[in-house]
Amino acid sequence: GLGYEVALINGSMTPQEKEDQKEYFKNQAQFLVSTDAGGEGINLQFCRVMINYDLPWNPMRLEQRIGRIDRIGQKHDVKIINFQLKNTVEQKVRDVIEAKLEKVKREFNDGEDKLSDILSTMEDEFDFEKIYIDAVRRLKADEKELDKIGQKIYQKARDIIRQGELTIPFSELQRDQGVSRWELERLQKNARAILTQYLKLHNKKLCPYKGKKDVYYFDDPNTGKRLSNVYFDQQLALDHDNAQLISFNHAYMKGLMRQLEGKLRTSQTAKLLIKHPSFAGTFGYLFVFKLTITNNIDASRVEIITSFVDSNGQTNYRISQLFSDVAELKTKSIAGKAKKIGFKDAYQKVKRWTEERAETIFSSYQSEMFAKVTEEQEKMNKYYSSKQRSIGKIAIENIRESKLKELEQEKEAMSVKHSRRKLLVPVLDCLQIAYVEFC
Repeated sequence: GLGYEVALINGSMTPQEKEDQKEYFKNQAQFLVSTDAGGEGINLQFCRVMINYDLPWNPMRLEQRIGRIDRIGQKHDVKIINFQLKNTVEQKVRDVIEAKLEKVKREFNDGEDKLSDILSTMEDEFDFEKIYIDAVRRLKADEKELDKIGQKIYQKARDIIRQGELTIPFSELQRDQGVSRWELERLQKNARAILTQYLKLHNKKLCPYKGKKDVYYFDDPNTGKRLSNVYFDQQLALDHDNAQLISFNHAYMKGLMRQLEGKLRTSQTAKLLIKHPSFAGTFGYLFVFKLTITNNIDASRVEIITSFVDSNGQTNYRISQLFSDVAELKTKSIAGKAKKIGFKDAYQKVKRWTEERAETIFSSYQSEMFAKVTEEQEKMNKYYSSKQRSIGKIAIENIRESKLKELEQEKEAMSVKHSRRKLLVPVLDCLQIAYVEFC
């Protein structure tokens, strides 16, 4: 031989023998050779290269294989190499199906992570193996028919994500779906306003494309790198393959918010003059609080609460609400001393008022999260029941019992996780204090 040590997994092995081979591969062997028996239930996140020599026709099974190494705990970029015969009917069918699934990955930021869940949900509707078998029997691939099937697969995958039909719920997407359309539009509007002001501050601007409605590009002030095909409307972005949806979840906006937050911390007080005829002559303190609600697992909501206390020591709700949309305000910094106001009393009063508002927000989110997790638990119970029925059909007793045991352990772990997800913790911080005069 060539001197390499090789671990081996196949369907005739007991679960313990498979585990022993996995440990041998982890600690000593350079290679692991496995039949399809290693495609499920064996975690290999310590490995980063997979070569698929014999590709399964069902893309779900291929995703399950890849999921053995591309999972939580993986510390490296994963490399997947798939062997297939060129210029064959099988390759043509695979190309069409994979192109449509790749399109889904690109359209949704986290489509890659959810693909196996999507495929699992689609299995009842699409018999992928039959699609291949029918094409092979005809000894040629009917391009029109294949394209029609591919389009159905693509459309179904889109519908699953957009309508939340997954058998296995995933919290990130479902949290997004729990946000009302009005709230999403407000968040998008705020993201656009912050980006526009930031670019303006650095003598840059958001540039619209000619002949393209609501599509923009801009140059990053720090790197000079151009960001193209920028959208702020989620629905419009879904209809374009190369769209970049700029929201608070986009990598660029996350970096920008970290940068701005750092500046806020180092410059916590300011004096502002705001032009607003309705409140001309009013002056006082503006307090900006950040409420963070999290379960330290997957739920995180951040709310900015603005509170204004006037010169009479009264909390002014109308002015406080005014600062919820800073993009509409005309402001400038002012120099000199601020008019005298009892800061300590103002702070104590506004803190109590803000805590009451924060408590209302927290209670609402807590109820929403509780209902959402409960709904997910019900979906998971249906999933586990379906999985249990499938495992029950396995003829070989030791494999059947092993898989049932694994399923029970997985179910118990998921139950514990769901319980923890319901435990939310609120944290209220004062981000900024500003003296404000209206004219």
